[in-house]
Amino acid sequence: HKGPVLTLIRLLDGQTLQLYAEPKTMGQDFLNQICTMLGAFEKYYFGLSYKDDKGESTWLKMDKKVLKQEAVLVDDHLEMHFSIRFYPVDVTQVLQYVTLYQVFLTTHEAIVRDELDVSNKDAFMLAALYLQAKRGDYVEGVDVLDAVAQEALIPSRNMRALSQELKAQPADINRFFAEEIVRIWRSLQGILRHLAVLKYMQITQKHPRFAMQYFDIKNKKGTPLTLGVNQHGLAVYRHSKMSRPVVSFSWAECSELAFTDKKFTIQVHNRETKAFSVYTNRSKMCQRILDLCIGLHSLYVLALR
Repeated sequence: HKGPVLTLIRLLDGQTLQLYAEPKTMGQDFLNQICTMLGAFEKYYFGLSYKDDKGESTWLKMDKKVLKQEAVLVDDHLEMHFSIRFYPVDVTQVLQYVTLYQVFLTTHEAIVRDELDVSNKDAFMLAALYLQAKRGDYVEGVDVLDAVAQEALIPSRNMRALSQELKAQPADINRFFAEEIVRIWRSLQGILRHLAVLKYMQITQKHPRFAMQYFDIKNKKGTPLTLGVNQHGLAVYRHSKMSRPVVSFSWAECSELAFTDKKFTIQVHNRETKAFSVYTNRSKMCQRILDLCIGLHSLYVLALR
């Protein structure tokens, strides 16, 4: 492809940015442009993702030319998503509100997509805090309830659980939930938007699987398992029991992470403990896991300082 390629980048607030990838444009150039536009200097939390030829979500490499990577052209242009790549170890350590707000938007998307089991009580509180953060204080209006009922604010898992608990089914379940969200939102009157964002994040980051990214793996016997990686370390889960890991390793415990072909190995500081190995379908997957671990581990080291 000769000449610049139009790249549509979806931001976390739903806006789409148009950038052009020249033959010499590096991944970092794109990230710099977006961060400059947002006024964000904590660039190390962010990343740009795209779908590769296998339809898998892949992070754009910062030190490589954009057009030399595996992003697939869609009708003569590229499509990418700007989001949080490496979550902070603790949200109170984030220096800029603009960064915290992006973490908040990414987390809200994950919760609404059912990627985090939150209690029913937390689901309503988070929905109300989200509205307080986005819109400020509740203002009486005819269409407020309808607007809240139409917005996806409660994860479908919680909605199903709550619907089963109700003795009598209301005529309009979405409106019934919207009334409860609005009731809590009204009680948050006077809480400043940035404090609502912080409160939201403090509730979600307590969750053991907060910001967990998952990978399909197998053990030596070929049993399918799931590897989870987040800002605290790595965990291996059985498919049937995602609530509790079979084994987990904090960043403090890991002395070395490496892979050869499709085998990913975790070595701990205690030399008497045998290295722990898992297997992936592609060596590319091992590289992705390692890249994620390196980025998160360096933020962990930074947080210790």
